[in-house]
Amino acid sequence: MAEIVIEAEPREVGSSNTARRLRREEKLPAVVYGGDKGSHPIVLSPREIISILTSESGQNTIFKLKVAGGSEDNVMIFDVQIDPITHRLIHADLVRIALDVEIEVSVPLQLSGEALGVTEDGGVLDHSLRELVVSCLPTDIPESIDVDVSELQMNQSIKVEDLAVPPSVTVVTPPDSSVASVVPPVSEADLEADLGLEGEEIEGEELAEDAEEAPEKEGEETEDEPAPE
Repeated sequence: MAEIVIEAEPREVGSSNTARRLRREEKLPAVVYGGDKGSHPIVLSPREIISILTSESGQNTIFKLKVAGGSEDNVMIFDVQIDPITHRLIHADLVRIALDVEIEVSVPLQLSGEALGVTEDGGVLDHSLRELVVSCLPTDIPESIDVDVSELQMNQSIKVEDLAVPPSVTVVTPPDSSVASVVPPVSEADLEADLGLEGEEIEGEELAEDAEEAPEKEGEETEDEPAPE
């Protein structure tokens, strides 16, 4: 795989108006930190960061950051901020890494195959764990880990300890964590019970009955009252 190089420029820390001006100019405010160097505000192209985030390795992509007038560093995307209204990228945090030091990262778990418990018994496949935390050298980070569920039957599950991971990777996620399982479909009655709707219906019926009885009781009391003189 070809080395990815992103060029950046130093940035002076300013007000929020300065950050908005940079974004209008199609520039992304960011900061790079970590290693034996301090934290430095920078500005770079948002398109290049989006291209990395949407690649197969995503946030675990290692790339070279060249800051004008400064040094070159191997970095990864640590975090990004997205505008909740426009959904545009508004800030990025980059962290320096050493290629000879292990780091902890989250790797996507990709399910493959059709579970027997689903195709033959009508069960439902529950994908409960979607990322696996591992420790390895930056150059050994898997893009994803495949999980074959084709032999999974009703009420069976695949746990972390059942996964096949590369020998260069150490799994950090607890081994008894469930990754995927086949469970019976939930009936409408069970769903109402889980949501507490059954109790609400009974209570509603009781209130309706009380409302129907109320006029009769009031009428009986009226008949017992003496007529006005």
